[in-house]
Amino acid sequence: MTTFIMYAMFNFQIFYIQAGTKDGNELGTAAILTCETGFTPSDQTMFTCTAEGWAPKNRFPACLPANQLQ
Repeated sequence: MTTFIMYAMFNFQIFYIQAGTKDGNELGTAAILTCETGFTPSDQTMFTCTAEGWAPKNRFPACLPANQLQ
């Protein structure tokens, strides 16, 4: 199992925990979104790669300025 940062852009990072050793995201791979300081995720931040896409949703949330969510 390998953990690495796939994206580090704007105000978030996505960490992938690979389920296997092949290139790409195999079924069971986990993705965890973290927001930079001062930003808060607009929705769930943990996802799993399934045959239908990322679950539970097939999209990642936005990281919004913390003062926008009050």
